[in-house]
Amino acid sequence: VYVTGDFTNQSVVAFDPDEPRNLHQLLIKIGGFKTDQLKWIESIRLNGQSVDISRLPEYTLKDKDVVEIRKCPELRVYVTGDFTTQTQVLFEPDEPKTLQQLLVKVGGLKTDQLKWIESIKLNGQVVDMSKLSSYSLRDKDVVEIKKYPEFRVYVTGDFTSQTQIFFEPDEPKTLEQLIVKIGGLKTDQLKWIESVRLNGQQIDLSRLSDYRLKDKDIVEIKKYPEFYVYVQGLTNTKGKVLFEPEEKRTLKTLLAKVGLPNENVENEGTAIINNEISVALKEILYGTKDVPLALGDLVQINYEPFIVNVIGPNAGTVQLGYKEPRTLSYLIKKVGIADPENVEKVTLIRAGKQIEYDTKQLVLDNIQVPLDRLDTVIIRPALANAVYVTGDVAAYVTFSTNELITLQRVLAKIGLSDLRKVERITVESKEIPKESDVQIQRGSIVNISLKKPVFVTAMGYIKNTGRVVFEYYETADLKTLFAKLGGLIINPEGYYSSDRVYIIRDGQVIDSFSALEIYAGTKNAQLNDGDFVYVTESLPKQVYVFGKGMPNGLVRFTVGEEFDLRTLIGKLGGMRDGVSKNISIIDGEKVQTIAWNEYVNMKLTANAIVLFDVDKENFIYVIDADGKPDMFYTDRVVTLYEVLTRAGLNKNYRKIEITSGTQKQTVQLRDISQARSYTIKPGDVVRILDTPENFAYVLGEVNRPGIVTLSENTTVLQAIIQAGYFTQKAVPSSVWLYKGGVNGKPIRVNLQAAVSGGNIEFNPIVEPGDVIFVPTDMFRTALEWIPIINNLIQFYNNISSILK
Repeated sequence: VYVTGDFTNQSVVAFDPDEPRNLHQLLIKIGGFKTDQLKWIESIRLNGQSVDISRLPEYTLKDKDVVEIRKCPELRVYVTGDFTTQTQVLFEPDEPKTLQQLLVKVGGLKTDQLKWIESIKLNGQVVDMSKLSSYSLRDKDVVEIKKYPEFRVYVTGDFTSQTQIFFEPDEPKTLEQLIVKIGGLKTDQLKWIESVRLNGQQIDLSRLSDYRLKDKDIVEIKKYPEFYVYVQGLTNTKGKVLFEPEEKRTLKTLLAKVGLPNENVENEGTAIINNEISVALKEILYGTKDVPLALGDLVQINYEPFIVNVIGPNAGTVQLGYKEPRTLSYLIKKVGIADPENVEKVTLIRAGKQIEYDTKQLVLDNIQVPLDRLDTVIIRPALANAVYVTGDVAAYVTFSTNELITLQRVLAKIGLSDLRKVERITVESKEIPKESDVQIQRGSIVNISLKKPVFVTAMGYIKNTGRVVFEYYETADLKTLFAKLGGLIINPEGYYSSDRVYIIRDGQVIDSFSALEIYAGTKNAQLNDGDFVYVTESLPKQVYVFGKGMPNGLVRFTVGEEFDLRTLIGKLGGMRDGVSKNISIIDGEKVQTIAWNEYVNMKLTANAIVLFDVDKENFIYVIDADGKPDMFYTDRVVTLYEVLTRAGLNKNYRKIEITSGTQKQTVQLRDISQARSYTIKPGDVVRILDTPENFAYVLGEVNRPGIVTLSENTTVLQAIIQAGYFTQKAVPSSVWLYKGGVNGKPIRVNLQAAVSGGNIEFNPIVEPGDVIFVPTDMFRTALEWIPIINNLIQFYNNISSILK
């Protein structure tokens, strides 16, 4: 049978004698048709006559019959535009040839995509998108699907982290809609908007919906800069106080915002600004005076109540308000003395002097005696067998009518049995031994002075740092101080240890000791209240070793090792074969060469350079700013610029020390190009010295307190990391940054997130001269830390040469 058409390459199909000779068998012999192919058969003809494809077994074939099998013609549509990567879409015979089916075949369009369709064109003609099923397609039709172009606006400023805002096709392209899209602005935020600019032009905030936007417009939303001050002391609100944009930035406004607890504070309190300016609150609240405030000012509200100590039957502390008469007559009436016959006399004690007054004259207001703050008034009842205790202990001590009054009985009645607490006792201004039991006359005034606790602050290279209190029963000395703080750091196996102990009193170093002497108990010193003790860290015992045949690099010695040449050679593994016994040692300005043998030894100094058989004709030696040694070969004179470049130290603001033989010079480079004017010969040693011109103080609870060098844009956290990071006792949530020095504006910085994780919201840049203090107590104010910080800065300034 001859087969023609579209589904086989066979032109003649031969049947075996036992095969059925029908159309169904013919299709099997030419390979059969898969299910998905059947739909593509348009017609089968037997000798030119169409057959019923559903009845193929019924059609018997004869020799040399001709069977033609035709497939349905392909229908393809070309798709262009924005919503598909397909360029040709093929339709199957049984599919509807419509635009609606075409969109299904290219993947369909999601609901949120439909609004983005700008147009659909069929062979260049725009179609009605609501009637897609009514548009029939023909082979090789071209369908173009266009989407609306993207519409974006760039937003800058202070109210959003979004930099690009995209508008959907059906959204209003107005400023009002833009504000909605970035999250809207709450009512309390609107007052913070300083300006909104559209492409640089100021706009009217009341007409946002009138401003039409164009693609790629730039909208800048600026807020008023935040203005705040810190408030401490006697106020209803404390801490950081934020001013709104329209509020006057003055002390009067601040007082209205924070509120004061009572009229006494209002009329007799003071405001201290930045520990410099003191202003009476009454002048601000009830007068015309006002004081402008600056960003970050620290305002302390103080009030010293008018207090008088009253000793007698109605003993106690009496506070007189600002409206009350501050006279002795008023006071005795206030404490309930109405009948002068019941009181023998009234004694006023001021500045150690006693003045007696007639009770009747006072009650009748015949005399007016003004009172001062902290006056002591003794009211002596008539015929009372009693004494009056003043000083650090105030008490009215009564005895039975015929009971003998003695000093020890008085002390027992007031609960002062431990005489170690007592510093001094006087009876009627005459000092008596505190251990004695002398008889005391009725009505006597007994003045008792108690021992005050001694407070000492210790910092530096010790196991624990902080403020130490010595009670009356403790000896305030260095030995006890370090015992209370866990001890000095003395570790013979380590490279560092406590070195020198300095006692600083009233800003001056009054004495210093070796930490080893204190540790061994051979030295000690008494301490006074307010002393500041600083312990330095020992300089690392280290030398730089260069030379052919010996290990090159930095060699460190432990605290317990002898710092000498013999120990060094032992640490290097001994003198190697072929290494010259002539050893050169460069120590500061001094250069010496010694011939080594087993009987020779000498002490070394920190950071000396030890040269073993140095090939001075071929090498230049470099020690970088971190103390790392290096050397490189050269057979010619080079410039200092080449040396710095080869050593990877091409930096500005470096102090360079050049040692050539026994000559040494120091050069200061302000511009790296100046290094081209200095020549370096083989055998020279170049040492890079940091020049700490840009520095700040990092003090308190960090592992290496002191001076840190600042680079550009160094933040508070970076400076603390330079200083060894927080100690275990640090309070990272209350770090104080004093701008320009300890007397500058204090700024509280919360770095808790650096320890516990999260985002640090405020991490300001540190500038030269700033002071960073990491406290141990989050509740103490910036003012309370100033005495400790002053002591630390004074120490670093006075003995900086010792710390280098």
